[in-house]
Amino acid sequence: EQARRNFEMFERGMNLFTSGVPGTPGAPPQMRPKSSAETAQSGAKPKAPETKEEGEETLLALRKQMAEMQAQLMKLSGSGQ
Repeated sequence: EQARRNFEMFERGMNLFTSGVPGTPGAPPQMRPKSSAETAQSGAKPKAPETKEEGEETLLALRKQMAEMQAQLMKLSGSGQ
């Protein structure tokens, strides 16, 4: 009985720390990643670019976003000094 109560307290404590982290059991449903089964059921498929230009624009935007994230990581880690 004592071990069960200890474990329950441990779980509640961990939920305090992980409740806002996507992909964790305590996370709100909108933050949890969809499983492959849920994705298949929803019929969600990535939209392919209609033209070559759209595909190039998307690729450039993603590269820019990645460069910005890398710069932010460098700044946060102190490596960018």
